[in-house]
Amino acid sequence: DEFSALNLEKLYISSNSFKIYDNVILHYNGNDINLFYNYFCNILSKAIIKFYEPLKIKQELSKISNLANKDLVKIEFVGYCKTSNVYLSDNMLRFSTENEYNINRFAKLLNNIENHNYQIEMQGKNYVVTTKNKNIMRLANDKDLKIDGEMEEKAYIRGCFLGSGSINNPENKYHIEVIFKQRQDAQNVINMLQRYSINFKILEKENSTSIYSKDGEEISKFLAFI
Repeated sequence: DEFSALNLEKLYISSNSFKIYDNVILHYNGNDINLFYNYFCNILSKAIIKFYEPLKIKQELSKISNLANKDLVKIEFVGYCKTSNVYLSDNMLRFSTENEYNINRFAKLLNNIENHNYQIEMQGKNYVVTTKNKNIMRLANDKDLKIDGEMEEKAYIRGCFLGSGSINNPENKYHIEVIFKQRQDAQNVINMLQRYSINFKILEKENSTSIYSKDGEEISKFLAFI
C-alpha cells in the first residue's frame, strides 16, 4: 500500500555479499523520484520506531554529515539551546544527555563554531558539557537568527529533537515529544512542521512547553524529515 502511487515496474533490486553482512540495493528509474524517496523514508522511519531502541535513533541522527556547512551547524546548535536540557545563564552553557553519541555531536558543533574551550564530564548516568564562551552565549541567545529554507529548518528541528526529544513504542502506542523552555519556541517548530504537512500538538507544562504526537504516521514523517 505504501508504494501504490508509484510505478513499481521501474523498481529493481540487487545485492552484494560481504564477510559479515549482505547489502540489498534498490534501484528506482521512475520519473517521480522525490515521491519514491518520501515513501521509502516513511517506511524506514516506521521500521526504526518499531525495532530501534530510542537511544539508537539519536545515535543515527548524531552521525549526519553536515558539519562542513557552518550556517547549518550554527542553526542546529541554536535548536539544541531552545530545549529544556540546555541551561543558559549570562556566563555559562550546560547541556546534559544520557547518549554518548549525542554529547559528541554537541561537542562537534561547538568545535565547528570555533569554541574549543569546554569540558565534558559524567554526572551519574548523564554526560554533561559546559562552556563559558561569551560568543557561544550570544549565539545561543540570538533571537534574531534567521532560519530560511528546508535545509535550515531541518537542521534547527533536528537540534531541538537531539536536545530534549524522546520517542518510544510501548506495545505499539507511539509517542514522541520535544520539550522547550519557552512556549514561543515550541510554537515556532509547530509552524515549521506544518509547512511540510507534519502535524504535532502542543502541551503546556508547569515550567516548560512540549510538542508531541501519538500518531505513528506523523512520527514517521517527522523522522524522515530530520
